[in-house]
Amino acid sequence: MGKTRFFALTLCLVVFAAAIPTAAASQGQPVPAVHTTDLYRPHGDPDDHWDLATVYALACGDYLELEGIVGNYTRLAVLEGQDVQGFGDPDALSVAQMNHLTAMPVPFMVGYPRRLPARGTTVPDASESDLAGAKLILQALEETDRPVDLYITGQARDVAIAGSRHPELFAEECRRIYLVAGLSDSDTNREWNCQLDPYAFSTIFDLPCDIYWLPCFEDIRHENDSLHLIGGEYCSLYSFRQEEILPGLSPRVQKFFAYMFRDGHYQQESKEPTMQWLRYLRRPKEKDVLREHNQKSRRMWSTPAFFHSAGLTVTKDGDIRQAGKRRVSAAYSFQPVNLSCTDRGVVDWSRTDEPSNHYILHVDPDHYEDAMTEALRSLLQELP
Repeated sequence: MGKTRFFALTLCLVVFAAAIPTAAASQGQPVPAVHTTDLYRPHGDPDDHWDLATVYALACGDYLELEGIVGNYTRLAVLEGQDVQGFGDPDALSVAQMNHLTAMPVPFMVGYPRRLPARGTTVPDASESDLAGAKLILQALEETDRPVDLYITGQARDVAIAGSRHPELFAEECRRIYLVAGLSDSDTNREWNCQLDPYAFSTIFDLPCDIYWLPCFEDIRHENDSLHLIGGEYCSLYSFRQEEILPGLSPRVQKFFAYMFRDGHYQQESKEPTMQWLRYLRRPKEKDVLREHNQKSRRMWSTPAFFHSAGLTVTKDGDIRQAGKRRVSAAYSFQPVNLSCTDRGVVDWSRTDEPSNHYILHVDPDHYEDAMTEALRSLLQELP
């Protein structure tokens, strides 16, 4: 462990509460991980900033060792034959803020900007800068002394490119891929990230490592000019009102969220944009921004992936526990499946009792939402 990482870990562990199990007791060493995310400024959906805070909080607790973050980048999205202007640029400023708050030197690179032309492509003509995200992933796999977990919480293309270029490295050095995208019960519709790049999505299921799939919804239906997002026991969606968590966070972490909210895409804030990401953390809180956003609901999808990767589980009561130490009544689990995926991104799966390298998230619908909200609140309160 280098001196810089040791200092950062010491800073984080000073504030980590005893209510959350220690990493040493659960697994001995933190899990190396690369986080790929559609983190934008202005944001399209703030769940990605909540996810960013989550992986940093787990790294603070010495559960994860963040080897890098890859920000999705779409110059122009293509959906069902129509060009759709994408959201803002990859949000390097929020990563800089989290690095500053936690004293962690986590690298950040921008991902591949275009839709993949075919399943399993290695995009041989891509420029070095366009491959920066894929190369960060490959570097983590090559240089880390333990197998690495990869999180896909947006488009899958950087992991797909890296895996297609070096499948042997994935077979040896990738412990798990957590794929947060797709629908669990539809043979016609597709979820947003799958629509953005269906070849990238389908490529992930071909890679030679364990795939933990977290469908975002069970189905999406269009009725009477309205979009209906169908949840259920095989999807990762949960939601909470932000006032359930935000007021209990440290002042600087509240300002991290306020800095993102004030430049939001959907909210159309009246605040003047500011590039002073560091000074903003040192200024007094913008109470009007936080007051407004406390009242908003926040949909989330990725949280179970991060806890599971870190060797933790969440009980039906929302307590965070070490996984596998003793039987607990968990709010979710991952179950082995037989699975196939079309080039279009439609998944056909079935439960199996046989060994498999594909798993699907299964939740307890009666407890999952409240449990995940409580667990997230407890975890994020430990950020300095």
